[in-house]
Amino acid sequence: MILILDMNNLTGTLPKEIAGLTSLSELHVYTNNLGGTLPTELGLLSSLSLLDLEVNRFEGKLFFDELLNTNQTLQRLRGSDNWFVGSIPSWIGVLKGLKEFWAADNNLIGTIPDTIAYLTDLGTLYLEIACYGNVEITKLNNLDRFKESWYLYGNKLNGTIPSNIGSLINLQEMDLHGNDFHGSIPSSVGSMGKLMRLVLSESHLTGSIPPSLANVASLMDVFLDTNQLTGSVPVGFGSLLNLSKFLTLLIYLTESYFSSFFFGLS
Repeated sequence: MILILDMNNLTGTLPKEIAGLTSLSELHVYTNNLGGTLPTELGLLSSLSLLDLEVNRFEGKLFFDELLNTNQTLQRLRGSDNWFVGSIPSWIGVLKGLKEFWAADNNLIGTIPDTIAYLTDLGTLYLEIACYGNVEITKLNNLDRFKESWYLYGNKLNGTIPSNIGSLINLQEMDLHGNDFHGSIPSSVGSMGKLMRLVLSESHLTGSIPPSLANVASLMDVFLDTNQLTGSVPVGFGSLLNLSKFLTLLIYLTESYFSSFFFGLS
């Protein structure tokens, strides 16, 4: 059973009685004026594969414990543009079938748990704090390309980027931009062989650009601007033939980055 209530003017809260729809596999309430906290009874929907709550006024926790009951079925969790609070729990790694996770523009805090490495079906990782222009709308309307996603921009995540992030070998996009991270870019990103878009802008990162990143031949867009990176751009970047937006990275970097990169290509 699929229930689609998108783009209406619905108000009030999601009723707990929704758990009575025992065969419900998809619930869509995108772009309404619904609010309040999510009913924990959603966890009783044993067939639920898609939960789309985007662009409403929901508050409280997106990651309520009862959500664990959907670990065998839940593939798409969309909670962007709400007022959700709390942190990303370590048990998120139990939701191994998760292909899309969008929680942009909320008030999530805390660190990224290492257990995200278990979500090997994820295709896109978004943890940025603000959209570039209309990029958010573009992605929502272009699902034929972005079928597996994790959207978390517009939050206040901190700590370091997990060193085992490279275990997400099916990621096509990773966007952590605009959070309060510290530390360096993990060298394991070089293991993400399907990565096409990497955005780590405005994230207080330090250290150098890992040479292993030049091994990701699928890279098309790389944004590393507005950090405290040092050293030189790896020479191997010159062989990334699919790279179309590398200059977007370079224009924010110091003159030493320019010289080291272009001399390396000569």
